Amino acid sequence: MRKTVILFIGFLLAWTSSMAQSVLEPEADKKGRWGYVDEYGRVVIKHKYDDAFPFEGNVAIVRKGEKFGFIDRTGTLVGKI
Repeated sequence: MRKTVILFIGFLLAWTSSMAQSVLEPEADKKGRWGYVDEYGRVVIKHKYDDAFPFEGNVAIVRKGEKFGFIDRTGTLVGKI
């Protein structure tokens, strides 16, 4: 199971690294919830996560409670969280 997850992550990173990317940065709001903003500071992905990590290609790791998952640049969950 762990090998499968590692291979999946590696595949996603390799596949997405060659695509053109807009800048999306994780940002916390006043309540401590995390979301993503573009280079102009506009909210692109709502602040609804307990933690958010920078995008690697077209996916980023986010956390809600004790669970982690991947989102794409539109905020759509890729797999279960």
